[in-house]
Amino acid sequence: MHARFAEYVTPFNDALQAPDVARLLDLSSDVGRALADNLITQQAALVAYSNDFRLLMWLTIASMPFVLILGMMHKRPYMPSRAPVHAME
Repeated sequence: MHARFAEYVTPFNDALQAPDVARLLDLSSDVGRALADNLITQQAALVAYSNDFRLLMWLTIASMPFVLILGMMHKRPYMPSRAPVHAME
């Protein structure tokens, strides 16, 4: 995700040419490039976690039928028990 986001951080990006953004995020200085890298890293981590949770959601949904099938196979028919045995007898 970091590499994909970093593709859009170029001097030709019109959003980075806006005066209020260019004042804070100057890509011609070391501080500006470090700030841009930090912002890209934060956003990439957020998207990566979101993708991980989406994958876990689909895996959970896909495994639900198997859990239900195993639950139905594991049920035993009702068998009445004998009279309870007490320890004092």
